[in-house]
Amino acid sequence: MTQAEKRIELFKKHVFMFQNKLGFNDVEIHVLEQVRPDSKASWNSIKSNCQISIFYSKSWIVNPKKLEEVTCDIIIKTAFHEVYEAQFYRIYELLDEKYNENLGLEEIHMLVRRAENTILPIILKEGV
Repeated sequence: MTQAEKRIELFKKHVFMFQNKLGFNDVEIHVLEQVRPDSKASWNSIKSNCQISIFYSKSWIVNPKKLEEVTCDIIIKTAFHEVYEAQFYRIYELLDEKYNENLGLEEIHMLVRRAENTILPIILKEGV
C-alpha cells in the first residue's frame, strides 16, 4: 500500500468513526475523491435524501506541495472537521432556501473550529 493509499484509508476510517461517535447515523455518508488544489476536503448534501458526500482532495493527500506537511493528526482533524460541519446540512439547506447559504456559514464554521479544539481531543482520548 502506498503512502497516499494509507492516508486515504486513514481519512475514510476516521470519517466513519466520527460519524458513529457523534451519533450522526441518520444519514448515509460517502467518502469520495475530488481534485481541488484550494481545499483539503469538503462536503455536500443531497437535499431531502439524507445522503452526504465527504470529499478529500487528492492533490492535498497525494502531493501537499503548497499546503502544510500531511500528518496523521492533520488528516484526522480534517475528517472530524468535515463530519462535524456536515451535521449542519439541514441548516445550510434551510438558509439556502429562505435566505442565502453564506448567511450562516461563518457562524457555523466558528462552531466547527470550537469543536475541533474541545470535542475532538475528548473523542481521541477515548481511543480510535
